Amino acid sequence: SSLATLEKEQLAEVVKAETGESRILVYVRGNVPPSKESLFHSVIYQLRAEINAVFHIHDQLVLEAAGELGIPDTGREQPRGSPQLANDVRKLLRSRKNVAYFILKNHGVVSMGKTLEEAGELAERMHEMAQKCRRRG
Repeated sequence: SSLATLEKEQLAEVVKAETGESRILVYVRGNVPPSKESLFHSVIYQLRAEINAVFHIHDQLVLEAAGELGIPDTGREQPRGSPQLANDVRKLLRSRKNVAYFILKNHGVVSMGKTLEEAGELAERMHEMAQKCRRRG
């Protein structure tokens, strides 16, 4: 989705997500289905009370420059929407208490903030830094 064109009616508020023996339960407010990545989003909100906005984006420039920029990652690729991915996000956030931007290994980027503006501005800054790396390279 393009952030510039999103309307409130297109959003789902994930209130809670949990895993059971053989299923994942996601509780939402809104009229659209939640992202299959709701489980790892829920982990972020549980562990980081100050975070109110999480952007999950696919920024190829950042992924290519991640090593040069020193961006932490989840360490291994996991199936999208899986409890394993949520657990790897949990491990990363527990080991790096102040991280606000990280890579989902071989998948995408997560930018977090106290507000939507803060999370969005961080994502934009990281993209600009990746562009500079590309120009230097």
